[in-house]
Amino acid sequence: RANASPLCKIGDAKEELLNLINEEEIISILVLGVSTQSSGPGPLVSHITSRGASTCRVPVTLVPDVMTDEAIDALT
Repeated sequence: RANASPLCKIGDAKEELLNLINEEEIISILVLGVSTQSSGPGPLVSHITSRGASTCRVPVTLVPDVMTDEAIDALT
């Protein structure tokens, strides 16, 4: 939203993100960037795609880090 203000939450980032999504009805989708490196997708993505998905009320879209801005724009 245009008049959104910065938000700071204290706690586990994974849990606080899910809490925020579930509290704020204006949030309608979660878009996460995914690392394609051998180290894995990252802790937030790993959490959301395993345990966190069952408590997330919105669809989750994963965008690989190798996608260009043009390729992402072409999807929308």
